[in-house]
Amino acid sequence: MLESRARTRSGGVAEAMRSKIVLSLAAGHSQAQTSRTVGCSVNTVRLWKERFVGERLGGLYGRHRGRSRSKESVRLEAKVLRLAPTQTG
Repeated sequence: MLESRARTRSGGVAEAMRSKIVLSLAAGHSQAQTSRTVGCSVNTVRLWKERFVGERLGGLYGRHRGRSRSKESVRLEAKVLRLAPTQTG
């Protein structure tokens, strides 16, 4: 799912960047290397890493500081995960 979000042309640029950050870190790259590759600050990499670790996909949604996820976004995420094909292997 993150791979398709990172390559998307129909989604937002910020969403693709967040996905690229997570994929780069998952591939074993450092935060500094990821920031150079993606073209953002190390603080940005750290922010999205922490959100992904703490909230998984739900953490990659943009939001203003201090604003919690809406109940609707939680329901939407659950529906997407339920309908998404599972990967085996």
